[in-house]
Amino acid sequence: MNNKGVALILTFIFMVSLIIIAASYLFMVTHDTRNAGAQMNNDRALYLADAGLNKAVWYLTNTAPDNSTVGSWRTAAYPTDPGPDSTDPQQESLGDGTYTMWVEPEPLGSDIMVTARGTVNNIERTVRETIMLASSVPEAFDKAGYSGGNIDFRNSSGTITGDLDAVGTVDSEGGMNIPDTITEGSAVAVPSVDTAAYALIAGTTVSGDMTFNPGTYNGIWYVDGKATIGDNVTINGTIIATGNIVVTNTDNLTVTPTSNYPALVSDAKITGGKLKTSTINGLIYAATSIDLNQGSNNTINGSIISPGNIDLKNGSGWSLTYDANLASNSPPYFTAGSTTGDAWQEI
Repeated sequence: MNNKGVALILTFIFMVSLIIIAASYLFMVTHDTRNAGAQMNNDRALYLADAGLNKAVWYLTNTAPDNSTVGSWRTAAYPTDPGPDSTDPQQESLGDGTYTMWVEPEPLGSDIMVTARGTVNNIERTVRETIMLASSVPEAFDKAGYSGGNIDFRNSSGTITGDLDAVGTVDSEGGMNIPDTITEGSAVAVPSVDTAAYALIAGTTVSGDMTFNPGTYNGIWYVDGKATIGDNVTINGTIIATGNIVVTNTDNLTVTPTSNYPALVSDAKITGGKLKTSTINGLIYAATSIDLNQGSNNTINGSIISPGNIDLKNGSGWSLTYDANLASNSPPYFTAGSTTGDAWQEI
């Protein structure tokens, strides 16, 4: 009986010990799981706060909630609650959380103080950065022609009134009359354009390729594809294309944009040999390159700009005259340079 009693007591002690060990293990696993989940949410909240900073900068360099495009958007001061008005702090959802943005004048200077809070499952992280925006008017808009690559006038003749800049070289300009300054190896920032913003204000939107046949077209035309322009076309407005703009063998093209909008803008190339007897007023811009070889008796009153190469080879009778309105009343949705940040901190 004594041995049985001892065995029973030992068994009881062993079972109690197992229960304690199992309970301790479950507690540790539950605690670690909770900590891991909390740490994950904590990290997500920080990532969302950084996303909020980046979105605020995007608003300042593109179209802000108040529809401004020149970096002038500001909100009520941190920590004012977000709201629906354009000057309220803005809150947006991303994934399983939100970020809130406050955009204020920097108290000690002319820079901009951006504060952003990320929230995930009631966990919040808040960061702040002081930023300086690049000029809202691209410096390239001071030029009759600007290339982020090379400009080539081989075997062409004509007159260019206004400065020419190329990040690369300006070649074979000897046949052209260019009384103003030519700069090679230019340090001017390459401009870019938010073509999607033009889709929001376009009078006509075309999904897919579009051919402009002889006739008159008014307003802003947004072509989500390639735009081909035929003979005897008059554009009293603007063509924005996500694909190439093609003017091969085109005669008698006239483009006159309204207000300060550009004339021709392509997210790809502007291309076409043998453009003849055409007049384009305003800005011509292509994100990849501009190739208008073998052109004759064409007039551009404005500027021709591309981050890539510009070729005006084997042509005659070119007349390119810079329009200073491009700098004083520049086309919207164009930016140059970059935003620079300083003094990132978590608050």
